[in-house]
Amino acid sequence: MNEENGIQTGVNEKTVNEETGMRINRKVLLYNMILSQAILFLAGFLFVKFITPGRSFFEIFEIRFTGSFLLTFLAGGCLLLGVQFFFLKFISKDRLKDEINRYLMDYFSLPELFLIFFFGALAEEFLFRGVMQPYFGLCITAVLFTVIHFRYLRKIFLLIEVFLMGLILGGSYWITQTIWAPVCCHLLVNYMTAILIKKGYIEY
Repeated sequence: MNEENGIQTGVNEKTVNEETGMRINRKVLLYNMILSQAILFLAGFLFVKFITPGRSFFEIFEIRFTGSFLLTFLAGGCLLLGVQFFFLKFISKDRLKDEINRYLMDYFSLPELFLIFFFGALAEEFLFRGVMQPYFGLCITAVLFTVIHFRYLRKIFLLIEVFLMGLILGGSYWITQTIWAPVCCHLLVNYMTAILIKKGYIEY
């Protein structure tokens, strides 16, 4: 995730999207996030039921916390953070700025963001790594993962970043064969970035 100071954390006031002029508030943003994650979960369940009926949800959500899991989580998390910081350092802020991510930082506290990021990571990794990657393979799944971030279509560097992150997350799944490795890596990079933005170490 690439997540400007302005609105105090947790406010309910409306703010104006600088690019579209649309008004967005905390409640609308939260509802849209819940809806989008519900759609991803539904798509995953339908894919398993009709495309790969031989797989079980127990298999997809099975927890395997082994030594390789820990090493993969640490390596994957470091790679994701490295990609994030590389783009933040060498690409101009205007080319990476995303209004939705800005509103997330402005509207929600760190504990709230942790829950938002956890369920977001779980929904995305369930669909793309747990369901689609065994069927389509790592690279095609990374492309599909990039495509759903269509709000970045005018932000080519964000799309490249998302694709690279998709490859890393897919690699963590391929090594561990459990969605919990990419879920943890995904949550780590999003939440660590949010902390650094909230604390003022990263200007967004």
